[in-house]
Amino acid sequence: PNYVFAHDQIESAAYSLIPEEQRSSWHFEVGKKILNSCDSKEDIERLIFLIADQLNRGKLSITDDAERISLVELNYRAAKKAISSSMFSNASHYLKEGISILEEKHCETHHELWMSLYVSYAETEYCNGNFESAIDTISSIIK
Repeated sequence: PNYVFAHDQIESAAYSLIPEEQRSSWHFEVGKKILNSCDSKEDIERLIFLIADQLNRGKLSITDDAERISLVELNYRAAKKAISSSMFSNASHYLKEGISILEEKHCETHHELWMSLYVSYAETEYCNGNFESAIDTISSIIK
C-alpha cells in the first residue's frame, strides 16, 4: 500500500515527532526497505534517486564496511543516471555523497571505484561551471 500525506504540513508535523537523534537510522531503514522491495535491477534504476537519498540521509547509521561500499556504488549509479539526463548538478551531489562515505583505506581496497568517483566528480563540477572545484578534485587525484 502507498501512504500519502494529505498536506505537506501534516508530513512535516509527523516527521518532527521522530526524535532528531533517531532520524538518521529511520532514513537508513526506509532506504533499505525500498531497496529490498525492488525485484529487479530495473526497479532499482527506476527508484535509484529515492533510495540513494534515503540511504544518504541515514549514512551515519552505517557500521559495516560492505554496506558503506554498497552505498558508495549506489551513489555512483545514481550519478551516472543523472549524467545520462544531463542533470550535472544532481550528479555532483551523488558523487560528493559517495566520496564523503569513502574512508582513506578505500583508495587502495576499492581503487577503481574511488578513481571513478573522483574523476566523475571533477567532470561534473567542470560541466556545472565550478572550475576551481574541478581543479581541486583533479589535484587531489594526482596527489
